[in-house]
Parts: sequence; structure tokens; C-alpha cells
Amino acid sequence: MTTDVSMPDIILRAAVSDRCNYSCVYCPRKEDGTPIMENGDPRYLGHKDLSTKEYIPVLKEIQEYFQIKTVSFTGGEPTLNPELKEISEIAHKIFETVEITTNGSTFDSMKIIGYLSKMNLVKVSLTPYLTHTGNNEHTSFHTPQSITEAIRKLQKNGVNVSFNLIVMKSNLSQIKDIIRFSRKLDVPLHLLDLVFYPSNRSFWEEQFIPLDSMKGTFEKIYGKPELIKRYGCTFFGFDTDDIYTRFKDSKSATTRSIYCDTCEEYCQEGPYGLKLSTTGWITACPSINKEKGTYILTNPKIKNLESKSFELHQMFRNTRKDSKSFYKFLQHWQLNPKNMTLSSSHIMQLLNNSQSKSGGN
Repeated sequence: MTTDVSMPDIILRAAVSDRCNYSCVYCPRKEDGTPIMENGDPRYLGHKDLSTKEYIPVLKEIQEYFQIKTVSFTGGEPTLNPELKEISEIAHKIFETVEITTNGSTFDSMKIIGYLSKMNLVKVSLTPYLTHTGNNEHTSFHTPQSITEAIRKLQKNGVNVSFNLIVMKSNLSQIKDIIRFSRKLDVPLHLLDLVFYPSNRSFWEEQFIPLDSMKGTFEKIYGKPELIKRYGCTFFGFDTDDIYTRFKDSKSATTRSIYCDTCEEYCQEGPYGLKLSTTGWITACPSINKEKGTYILTNPKIKNLESKSFELHQMFRNTRKDSKSFYKFLQHWQLNPKNMTLSSSHIMQLLNNSQSKSGGN
């Protein structure tokens, strides 16, 4: 069975910074070990970061070609870009919805809180605030007071805020604390897969847990979930202590395009959105292969996007749901994750084995 998605429903994930002030082990890295988060592109081709004056026309051109309604700013850490205010103000004139994903580390700056108050959605990643206790089995969770204060200011200004947490074996024991923290601030929680990159291979095999394996355990604690089916995956939504918590089915019905069949870098998730790097590289694929995307050149303006747009469109046309795609991915990379078959009782034990005494502020 094939399926199409309307391009306006696709989110543009636009990196506006190639730097991050954290060095999280789960992020993809360059050959020198520097984290790149979602700012992947073929830097070996020698392209430099676009200036703000160059970057804004790129956003406009993408919106015109693909009629995308939503842009989500990423990085690196997007708030480290000193010109993010200018970029986001113009983005509001281009897109219907402007979002940002941030680690919240700069929330002690009133200037940053000021222009984040113009965002439609601020997604705060909590994963950097989980610290390993030393035995690789448990973590402790603590957030700076500045994050709590900033979130309350954003909410007072009518901004939607959500929390993201990458689920790993070592932080299962903190999820209940994080749910309580989310409830305290009245912020929904989105639990995310640990995504595989070649640079984090051993860590991924040690820590990856398929999120759908938690479904039965959550049902025992919180009742039946709301099933949300979207392009590319199925989500389970739970009312967890009066806070909405959502996670997805990690393994089944991943959507793949016709280009995935011949891909030499068969990825974990398949195409789910367009990604733009700080150098103007646009792709629908996590690969940095120069054949998988294109640079948008605006000075002088060369219509290279016009020639590439058909292929980028096709990444979301005539796609199919492949229930075996996750296992094909494991086979392709010869991966052997250790926690694929954790029992419901084991997951319950890990969820109840909190090592945190204080949790978030």
C-alpha cells in the first residue's frame, strides 16, 4: 500500500547554528568529534555558512517551492545564533507557524526570552539535564531554575511549550520524575527514540529501547492510550498524572520512499521532513551524500532547487509503510541492540527505580 503526504504538512527543520554548548553522546558528530545535531551537510564540498542576508532568501525560496507552512529552528543550539531574532521575525512573515527546539541553556537571558515569546511553539530538550551516575544504569535529573522561570514567562505570554526527552535504558528510572516536573509546569512531554548514527554505534547498541515496548507498562499505570496515526509512524498518547505524554511505535510501519530501496545508508526512520543546514543544504534524508540533496544558491540566484525539487517531492510521494524496515535497518548496519526485548516487568522495575531525590526545579 502506498501513501502520499501533502507538502504543506511537511515541517522544514532549519538549522540556524552550527555550534552547541553541550556535547551529548547521542548526537551525530563530524569526523573530528564535534557534535552537529541536525546541521548535517556535505561540508567536504567546501561551502561556508550563509549569512543572515543569504539565509532568509533561502527560507523564502523553500516555502515558495514546497508551500511548507511550518519551520522549526534547530542547530546546533539555535539560540547561540546572535541574529536568530531577525531570522525568526522574518520567518513569521514567510511561514504560518514558527517553532524552535532548544536545550534551554540560554534562558537566563531576558533578550532571548523576549523573542522566543513570538514563537508558536518552544520545544525544550530535557535530555542534556540527565547526568550519568557512573554505573551506566541510572541517571540523575536536575534542571536550572532559569528554565523553570523562563517557561512560566513564555506561558504567561501565550507561547506553547513542550518537553522532549530521548529515552535510553539509563534514564528510564527518571521518567516518572520528569513526568512530575512536566505536571508542575503544565507542559506536555514527548518521549523520543534514540537515533542511530555511525558515530554513536556502541552507545546506541547499549542504550536503545524501542518505545513501543513501553506501551503495555504505561497502560498498566495510566490506562489505555490515544492512538495517533501520522505520516511515517503511530503515536501513543497517555494522560500521565494530568500531563499529556506521547511516544511512538519505534519499529512498525516505518514509511519508506522509492529511493530507500537503493540507499547505501539505510536509516532508522525514513523520510519525515525537509532539513536545511546553515550552509544552505536541503535534503529529505539524514545522509550527507551529495546526491541526496542540493545547495540553494541565491547570490547569484541559480535555480538549482527547481531541478532538484522533483526528487525531493518524490521522497514523500508513492511511499509505502514497510513493517520490516526497522529490522532491515538493523541488518544493514549489523546492529545488535541489547535492550530490544526488555520485559514489561523489567521496564516497570526500571521506571520505579528512581535515583533522583529532587528532580527538576
